[in-house]
Amino acid sequence: MARPLTKTAHQGNLYTRSPSVEAAIDGVIGRDLETLSRRAAIANRLSPEFLPLECLVHLIRDALRRGDENMMNTLLQRFLGRCDAILRKKIPTDIAGDWDEVRAEILGDLAVLFAEDATDEKYKLDFF
Repeated sequence: MARPLTKTAHQGNLYTRSPSVEAAIDGVIGRDLETLSRRAAIANRLSPEFLPLECLVHLIRDALRRGDENMMNTLLQRFLGRCDAILRKKIPTDIAGDWDEVRAEILGDLAVLFAEDATDEKYKLDFF
């Protein structure tokens, strides 16, 4: 079962996950690293084995809390790779500027959020 979210939104209500994300998390908790890594690499949302980003966030956070560095590193690499692909589609490359640097900074900041989340009782990533 997915660890419940504990962070509250502006109105004092707890953040919640969609039922489909909850089901995806419940369906992969306890799976081996090879299976999770393979599924995390699937980018096709129509694939029955596709893992939503929210599911990957949960699995990475869980691995961090359990001290499973191999799981955390593998899934974080897959997660950041998918985020990089999203940024490549969203950040226009025809505009002047060093977009590779901007993308790298965004992804670096996101990785830092995971590290902070693992050590901060406020669980900064509960909104995801």
